[in-house]
Amino acid sequence: MSSIGSLKKTARERMRSFYWAAFTVNNIANFYNVYNWIGSLSRLLTGSKGSAITSLVPAFADLDLILCLNLALYPALVLGSSTFFLKLIRGEEVRVREVFGGFRKLFKALGLFFALLLTIGVPVILIVGFGAVVGNWLGLGLGFRAIVGSVAAVAALFLFLDYAVVFYVLAENPNLSVLQVMERSRSIMNGRKPEYALLGLSFCGWILLDLFLLFGLVRIFVYPYIEAAFAAFYINATAPKQLER
Repeated sequence: MSSIGSLKKTARERMRSFYWAAFTVNNIANFYNVYNWIGSLSRLLTGSKGSAITSLVPAFADLDLILCLNLALYPALVLGSSTFFLKLIRGEEVRVREVFGGFRKLFKALGLFFALLLTIGVPVILIVGFGAVVGNWLGLGLGFRAIVGSVAAVAALFLFLDYAVVFYVLAENPNLSVLQVMERSRSIMNGRKPEYALLGLSFCGWILLDLFLLFGLVRIFVYPYIEAAFAAFYINATAPKQLER
């Protein structure tokens, strides 16, 4: 089993000659982050309260059409991005246009995305709702609500870790059903959740720097590296010899 450091090293080495391709693919797949970053930068520079879009087109003030577009396109774009980064880490030939390859499985990608929302969201909503009912019934205060919120957050984290690699699984196994993809992800993540969580935590420095100093630049320039590291994690979990190429 590769260490966190070796996975990140593999990601850096594979990206060395393909950074701008990875940059382009990652930001196409996460175009809503780019949209928000442009809006934040616009507000910072101009002092306006609206986003870059709403300042130009008032109709966007009532309905964020970019968000709706993101919900419709994001699953397919992430699927295409997953294919790109898996090929990149394996040392195979990669092309930017692969980010659009997920649209060949658009409806399955959408089904998987909404299945994840239900699988993770429903238990969390039930925990929070149950806590609210019990808290009101017994007259419990903010301390109890904080405990319930913490339990819900932990439950959401564990469920997320179960399904953290679903889009990699679908990228490699496009003929599997949504339920089979989710089951395969649970199987892969069994016993590997701590490693995945530690890999994510290893990027906390970048995330904090982004939040307090860089105004979203990490989302634009560093996320391709983070995505490559998680693709290396998946390959290490399923076919570690492929990292030796």
